[in-house]
Amino acid sequence: MRVTEAQAAMFGVPSVGVTEAKNTKALRSAKQKQAMGENVVEGQILGFLRARGWLVERQPAGAVVGLGPLMAALERGQPITRELVYRSIIRLGEKGRADWVAVRPRDGGGYDRVEVEIKAAGRKPSAEQAKYLRDRAACGFLCGWWDSLESFYAWYAGQFGER
Repeated sequence: MRVTEAQAAMFGVPSVGVTEAKNTKALRSAKQKQAMGENVVEGQILGFLRARGWLVERQPAGAVVGLGPLMAALERGQPITRELVYRSIIRLGEKGRADWVAVRPRDGGGYDRVEVEIKAAGRKPSAEQAKYLRDRAACGFLCGWWDSLESFYAWYAGQFGER
């Protein structure tokens, strides 16, 4: 996982192996931060959670085409039509569903659960994603969206009091 010296400090580890090259800035420029892709932010946030004992799982969402009806049609010698494909679509999860769910046991029983939506730096969730998160928060679930490790860390420290 690639992190800056400031981010390494959030993990409570020395910056050894973070950025060793001479004449490099420890903190990214605003332009570099803006260019940080979702996969980089995702790797940082998920690594942060895993380092603190959270189990992290991808929540499938979207649509897939079930092969059962298509294979059955082929075995009967029937053509694969557009109508058959459309009837074979299976919806996974709810539209706008958060990308990740993180769970960890609590001392004394129970567990903590957080639904996590991760965006590229400077990006915002879609209308469906925002609605999904609002609906969950209204029910008392811990959830949110973040576009940087720093913003997630600020929320996390406030929520769990952990550094």
